[in-house]
Amino acid sequence: MGNDIADINNDGWFDVITLDMRPRDEKTLKKSMGVEDYNIYQFKLNYSYHFQYPRNMLHLNRGNLFGDGVQFSEMGEYYGVSATDWSWGALLADFDLNGNKDLFITNGIPHRLNDLDYINFVSNEQQKKIDTLLFSTLIDSMPDGKVSNVVYSNNGVKFEDKSILWGLDLKGYSNGAAYADLDNDGDLDLVLNNLNDKASIYENTISNKKEYNYIKINFEGNTQNSFGIGTRVTIEVADETQVQELFHVRGWLSTMNNDLVFGLGNSKMVSKVKVLWYDGKEQILENVKSNQVLTLKYIDAKEYQLKNTIIEESKLFENIDEISGIDFKHEENDFIHFEYEKLIPRMLSSEGPKIAVGDVNNDGLDDFYIGGAKDQSGHLYIQNHKGETIFSRVESEDFFNDRASEDAGSVFLDVDNDGDIDLYVVSGGGEPFQGYTFADRLYINDGKGHFKKSKAHPHLAFNGSCAVTGDFNQDGVTDIFVGARSIPGSFGKSPKSRILLGSTKGELYDATTQIFAKNINLGMVTDAVWLKETKELVVVGEWMPVTILDFKNLPLKENKIKNTSGWWNTIHAADIDNDGDQDLLLGNMGTNTNLKASLQYPVNLYLKDFDNNGSLDPILSYYKDGEEYPYYGLDDLAKQLVSVKKIYRSYKNYANSTFSEVFPVEELQGAIKLQAVTFESEYFENQENEGFVMKAFPTKLQLAPLYSFATIDIDNNCELEILAAGNFYSNQINIGKSDASYGHFLKKETPNDSWEIIEPRNSGFVINGEVRDIKVLNLSSDEKLILVSRNDNSLKLFRY
Repeated sequence: MGNDIADINNDGWFDVITLDMRPRDEKTLKKSMGVEDYNIYQFKLNYSYHFQYPRNMLHLNRGNLFGDGVQFSEMGEYYGVSATDWSWGALLADFDLNGNKDLFITNGIPHRLNDLDYINFVSNEQQKKIDTLLFSTLIDSMPDGKVSNVVYSNNGVKFEDKSILWGLDLKGYSNGAAYADLDNDGDLDLVLNNLNDKASIYENTISNKKEYNYIKINFEGNTQNSFGIGTRVTIEVADETQVQELFHVRGWLSTMNNDLVFGLGNSKMVSKVKVLWYDGKEQILENVKSNQVLTLKYIDAKEYQLKNTIIEESKLFENIDEISGIDFKHEENDFIHFEYEKLIPRMLSSEGPKIAVGDVNNDGLDDFYIGGAKDQSGHLYIQNHKGETIFSRVESEDFFNDRASEDAGSVFLDVDNDGDIDLYVVSGGGEPFQGYTFADRLYINDGKGHFKKSKAHPHLAFNGSCAVTGDFNQDGVTDIFVGARSIPGSFGKSPKSRILLGSTKGELYDATTQIFAKNINLGMVTDAVWLKETKELVVVGEWMPVTILDFKNLPLKENKIKNTSGWWNTIHAADIDNDGDQDLLLGNMGTNTNLKASLQYPVNLYLKDFDNNGSLDPILSYYKDGEEYPYYGLDDLAKQLVSVKKIYRSYKNYANSTFSEVFPVEELQGAIKLQAVTFESEYFENQENEGFVMKAFPTKLQLAPLYSFATIDIDNNCELEILAAGNFYSNQINIGKSDASYGHFLKKETPNDSWEIIEPRNSGFVINGEVRDIKVLNLSSDEKLILVSRNDNSLKLFRY
């Protein structure tokens, strides 16, 4: 479909909008042919097809991150512009003159050829034999695709649908569209081509409002390029910078006028206009008054004066992979979780690898263990005092022998009380029928960094997620909390996490029943953190509220923080506001997804054996326009519940049904209901009198799932900065790849208590891929290391 290119956030980098045909209306969506089966999708990827999803894409330009070209973050779901129906032309222009590019989209098609009932009709063997003379009759049987055009106003933070308010909600079959200042009043008017109808002309009246100003620029090029096509204009007004390039063809087979219009908001003066002509010549104008037409002439331009020296801006973080000595590459096994649990929203089998850090040979330097995937052993790396590389790998026969188990988490602690740290590894991965490979493992250290497998621990065999240490019973010996991720084959059902107590005898024993009250049921745990000062364990997970376990007095007390249920991936504790207590950083799903969760309109999961076949059926629902609907279409739902196709003989009937009509109240009797009320990654500020106060992280941290945090004091001012990263690829195709993060570096701005985000291209903390863990290590010198693990990829090492 159509596309356009413009700078939507005024950062000087050009962003890209591309259109497709995902319906906005839930009923039309459920009647339309949507995404492909996951296996077919993977098959195409194996034959060099690119990642493709049938929705509008808004690609935010993140700049030149890796030195070999610009990178983009797709954020159409976050901005709310991913579904505008059968869309043709996209135009990015400042229609309301507030200084930000708005988005106009033309829509409509006379006949919906992707209607599933129509496809079934014409695919029928009897219909295939119909005389071709009746072909026009078949076309007429397609449903009408007359829908409204859409315009989104850009307020600098998000896009807001203003179609009705601005009078641009024409319902028809519009395709081509062009903007121009037809009445010479300084704002952009619109001309639309409407199929089988008259063209439309829309007069923009925003310039009638005195608080809005503009500047319009015309060009006179040379004989080879008289229009000046390819010329870039950058203006500085107030504290904003805007940039545009002159290209005539935009949207869908449409040509714009030969000028550029900049909205100035309430500013009366442009401090600088910088013009870079198509061949590199430039000219600069200063203190230009608003509300006028500037004619820029190529003949007035001068040769660009190249500076004698180019100063390379120093980065805060230096990537040192080449001297790391780390030869480990995580290799995820080929397991399609959706073949076994067809209605889960994302696979649970690709959540590693995690890192454990400690000094295994008592030389004062930090070493680390990196977990392996299924059929891949974990590896131990010891830091070198001197040498060509920073780390060296230590071979371990026992690690290799246990490679059938997938490492879900690990932690160093002194189990045998001999003064060195041993290693506890949690097995997981979420795959069914794993048996002994789900057994956790304990490896005892000989004091020199050589580990041998030990039986000095209880036999635990379940799908685990994490291991967190703390002195839970206050006896001076380190204990372990082992989080349980899921029950394979019964997604959503709460597994049983465990408490292992250490002892002076040098072994671990299972004390879960003594410490946990009978009614404590944590859920699908992904991570936890021990708060030593308050003797509390804070636990997070999928479909879980943030849960605080109070160990001050046993049996422990459970406090589920209200209105916090989400798809939490990670938690990190640090004194961010420097007030002496521990605040919490929590990584969630993010809001760049078609699943939107709120307290009023949660995402729900209903668990019950609806078809009485002995297996639990997880039914996902969400809200659209205030009404609850099944998330999946009829074909996808029928993969789990075959009976629904006996009830709904047409896609139209299913599409017209709400969740309560597909699953009546009486059918939900006995079902377990889980909810997610937020997908935002959050900062929980610890306020002594009020407890934890939830605050959402800035926009760019919501563009992808976050899987790890680390805190550092990079400038030694006793104020902590935050590192964060994530991404997740193994979602259902309806959701698509969540890959918009390249790593984040945040500094707290004390005066207004907000966050300053240093872009990856400026900080040097740049990571692509699926990040699973971030750890800070002390280097042999005064410098520190940032170690980052990635799923199905190598590790990254940074120095600061």
